[in-house]
Amino acid sequence: MAERDTDSEDYYSYEDDFEEESETDEEESEDENLELSHRNAAAPDLRLSAQHVVLCELCNGSGIKSYCVPCKQSFCNECVGKHLSHLSKSHKVVSYTEKFAVESKAKRKKIKKDLEELENKIQPLYVKIALGLQSEKTNVEKHYERVDKAITRYKEKWLKVVNEIARYEKSRITEFKSKHISTIEHQENRISSKLAEIEEHISYLKKLLDTSKDFIAGGYESRNAEFKKLPSTKTLPLPEYVAHRIDKTELYNKFGFVTFSSVTQDDDGHIVTNSLPRKTKVIKTIATENDDGSLGSVSCFGDDKIWTTVQGKIMELYNLDGKLLKSVKTRSRNDAWDITTTKRGYLVYSDPGSKTVNRMRKKHIKELIRLRGWTPCCVCSTSLDGLLLTMISEDRKQSKVVRYTDSCEEKQTIQLDDRGNPLYSTRSWKLYVSENRNLDVCVADTDANAVVVVYQTGDLRFRYTGPHSPPKPLKPDGITTDSQCRILIADSDNHKIHILDQNGEILRFITSDLSDGPFRLCVDTRNNLFVAERNSGNIKMIAYT
Repeated sequence: MAERDTDSEDYYSYEDDFEEESETDEEESEDENLELSHRNAAAPDLRLSAQHVVLCELCNGSGIKSYCVPCKQSFCNECVGKHLSHLSKSHKVVSYTEKFAVESKAKRKKIKKDLEELENKIQPLYVKIALGLQSEKTNVEKHYERVDKAITRYKEKWLKVVNEIARYEKSRITEFKSKHISTIEHQENRISSKLAEIEEHISYLKKLLDTSKDFIAGGYESRNAEFKKLPSTKTLPLPEYVAHRIDKTELYNKFGFVTFSSVTQDDDGHIVTNSLPRKTKVIKTIATENDDGSLGSVSCFGDDKIWTTVQGKIMELYNLDGKLLKSVKTRSRNDAWDITTTKRGYLVYSDPGSKTVNRMRKKHIKELIRLRGWTPCCVCSTSLDGLLLTMISEDRKQSKVVRYTDSCEEKQTIQLDDRGNPLYSTRSWKLYVSENRNLDVCVADTDANAVVVVYQTGDLRFRYTGPHSPPKPLKPDGITTDSQCRILIADSDNHKIHILDQNGEILRFITSDLSDGPFRLCVDTRNNLFVAERNSGNIKMIAYT
């Protein structure tokens, strides 16, 4: 039974650098301050009245008559000379009745300076951000309209049976557009709120400058430091509609998809398969500490680290210089048959011995999925941070791929073709899986000597068995995909890597520097290929694009 992962995050979260404030509380506080200032201005100065005698701060015996502005001390006439005798700093003694006039003069100078900074520097920056958000909102609207029109134009080339697919894709556009625009408007509203607050504060400062009441200006506290902290704005990736060229022999499930990543396409929105250079280059060879052929699965961890399994039970993290950074044993001490890393950076591994799939977060290992009647084989992370898991039944008569959500709920089962025939073999656990950028599910079925690719819906797209006359039959011991929807297959017996386009057409082979036999594969975000060698224990980093 799957265990729900509570760490999921909303892609369109509104959380950012804006500070949440209670406008109601702030307005009430401001009103109270103004009311108090008016009351103080109208009321007699109790500090000079008979009811409230303020005594000298030096002798504490006589009423105050004088005030030292720099020292902010009050004292009687007899103590003025004593205070002035301290020569460690300069003094300016005035009549105590002039105290508030002197302080208000300094405050007014500060108010004038703050007002100039608010009007000439801070406020224009907020206005610039607000205008930028308005412009971005307009551009986003136009972009979504262009994407919507591209979907409509392409839909018109199809038969009526694809209308349901078109409505589905357009609904995704509407949904994400709404969230995208809502995100911008949310930020826009906060900027507008801050602008209104600044304008209100500017008006308040002008009133302070215009008033003749010293007590009002005397209580002024600057807020410019608060307003200088400009809020950040969040720019979300824009979607692209990617359409496939129409093939009359394979019309179904080829409507295309909306992607939020940059995919190369022509003017009509079709995917363009870039030609690959004929030369490849081994950037570096990562020598792990395992030279006995015990190296297993590999999975990129960012662009500068790589996870691998050693002798099944141990998972090790290396940097690109071959330095061992971390070594972890499986929770059950059974073999980890396959590993993958999620978008959040967690390590996930399948454990056939305990029939579980587990996740390692920092130093803690958590069971995510426990199967009954089935044994987990290989696992990969999906674009939506869920999982694809291959599995075989305990009686070795069935095999399938199951898609799980990011909370590990079972969402889809891929098992049979449209004629009810099994898609995958059941002779071993060697069913390596990868999700392509176009959401196709690609399985390297080692014992069937084939790669089976199905659409996102689970319908068979093609089956690849290699070139017509290879030295030996295709033995796919590993599979991965890259950012251009290319499929890379490790053919260990023939010491080569097959590179296919998304339609199953062979583009070329990688054969150099693979004499030890390519085994498992993974690709980082820059399309660098990592190849685990079968016998040497080395991992080769290869540039092929």
